[in-house]
Amino acid sequence: MTTIIDIRAELDRLKTEHLRRGPGIPRDDLLERYNRCLEKSIDADIPEFIYYSCVRATELLLDLKRYNETHEYIKKAKELCGSTLPEHRWIDLYVQEARAYAIEENWQQAVDVCDLGVALVEKCRKKITAPSVQSEYLQNKIKLYQIGARAAYILQNFAKALEFADLGKCFTGRLLANDPQNRTCRVDKVVQEFRQVCARLDDNQIPELLKNELKAKRKRLQELIFVRRYKQAGDNIKSSHVADVQKSLLPEEAVFYYFWLGESELLIFQISFDMINAELRILSEKEMESISLLPNTVLNYRAGCGRLLQPSRTHAKILLPSTALDHLKSLNRIYISPHRALHLIPFHALPVNNEFLIDFCSINYIANLNPLRVRYKPVDAPKCLCLGVRQSVVKSESGKLYNAIENAIEEMKDIHKVYRAAEYLCEILPNEKATENTIREKDKTGELATYSHLHFDCHGMAADSDFPQDAGLLLYDSFFDGIDIAGLELNADIVVLSACNSGQRPFLMPRIKYSETRRELPGDEIFGLQAAFYAAGARQIVSTLWPVVPVVARKISAAFHRACVAGMAADEALRQAICEYKKDPDPFYNSADYWGSFFLSSLMLPDRTIKEKYHE
Repeated sequence: MTTIIDIRAELDRLKTEHLRRGPGIPRDDLLERYNRCLEKSIDADIPEFIYYSCVRATELLLDLKRYNETHEYIKKAKELCGSTLPEHRWIDLYVQEARAYAIEENWQQAVDVCDLGVALVEKCRKKITAPSVQSEYLQNKIKLYQIGARAAYILQNFAKALEFADLGKCFTGRLLANDPQNRTCRVDKVVQEFRQVCARLDDNQIPELLKNELKAKRKRLQELIFVRRYKQAGDNIKSSHVADVQKSLLPEEAVFYYFWLGESELLIFQISFDMINAELRILSEKEMESISLLPNTVLNYRAGCGRLLQPSRTHAKILLPSTALDHLKSLNRIYISPHRALHLIPFHALPVNNEFLIDFCSINYIANLNPLRVRYKPVDAPKCLCLGVRQSVVKSESGKLYNAIENAIEEMKDIHKVYRAAEYLCEILPNEKATENTIREKDKTGELATYSHLHFDCHGMAADSDFPQDAGLLLYDSFFDGIDIAGLELNADIVVLSACNSGQRPFLMPRIKYSETRRELPGDEIFGLQAAFYAAGARQIVSTLWPVVPVVARKISAAFHRACVAGMAADEALRQAICEYKKDPDPFYNSADYWGSFFLSSLMLPDRTIKEKYHE
């Protein structure tokens, strides 16, 4: 009598044998054995093995390019398993079916199948709100989005291709922006419990088994802090319809949108109010090396270690849509939506015709298309809170104080003068006043939520993983990490992080012990300091991609705030501040190594009713 163990063992043997045999070696005998496994699974009424028998057979048939039989087995799995098949198994079947249609270049069928599969994935994703879980889940299903985008692109249905691509990006960004001013509750108790767990983990005397349990609990609590910072919107979450996005654009605006279809296949969209264009770039090994070098240089750059590798004309040629180059001077604003490692590339510093992209127009970075349809009403009279920490009393792991930040207090005073001159309120917290207790007291009384503009001039620590505790700001008396920040109640239109590496968005997993290899983080979520401030209630963030020079930060920060209080939108204010800085007669600090680090990212955009001032 055949047992469950026998069927399972035979399925495992068949998979191993299939992988072992080289190309061109017949596999009909393996297919016959899969059929016998299928018959035995049906007789034993085991839906799981019926599913595996069919799916493993489809994998074999795809390699043999026998597509008609592939679809027959997928159909068998659907009919035989029916309602007993869990949702995640249905998704896997859709992936196999879409792959089969893509391989045989039946692109319309591939789009139709991807539509069904993606709809089911999105339904399941809405049940997950924790960013890292959300990201990991998407990575396992991303093939459906990639196949769908490719198929729609080949069919010249660019709007559909863009829809697939955008659904595959940053789900929590959609969730955070869905109802940003309707927080479910404060998270003080959860943060307190999280801190207690962290303190116990610091005890070297606890057993290893208990330590593992505490690590798992710490991860759950960390996720809960972020989940409870915003309304769990469920079915109310809406993706950005391309037509709605186009309606939101002015004639002088455009979107440059990026989506990786594979390791070296980059789909680039250019979107305007009346047009969507798409280009599929298949990058050579040399081009991939050139593109990979920039983010890796940014991640590994340390102050004093030499000059950064600046973007070259080669990078501009690869990354900028070819159709856009002739129309740059007609644009006032470009929204850039990068993908994965591209988040660490300073697009605004790409060289174009002996100038930089930011010389032509303002640049606003968005995680997906959602910010173009989510608007907020900016305050009529801005109110600023400015923190400047020249020297923190916090010591590094080596027991030394961190380097003092020259001009930190002067930068803070410059900003204070800007708001006073415009007769707006600005409170400053210099050095020993910029403490954790001060921030918490302002948060507890609700005063922190009254500031429309926040400015932090201090040391910043970038996250090297999807764990937000790794990122933070160095206040006068403490390291204020991502968990602390996410627990705040902000209502800020703009947050300026004049701190080193404050805008870095990790895209690589930390190295595993005894291994030098690092794999890409799954999904395309927002992690690091940006995620913490967005979760706390920030709408737009000015931050930096790599370490900044204090004298540069001082000039750009003051000019940025001056433009903001004059009524400019944040992206145009930053463009003007950078262009003003670039006219500085001192040639040493005129390189993009210094000003290129600053950029603006947005979770939401200001309402169109405000009066925006563009450059001429």
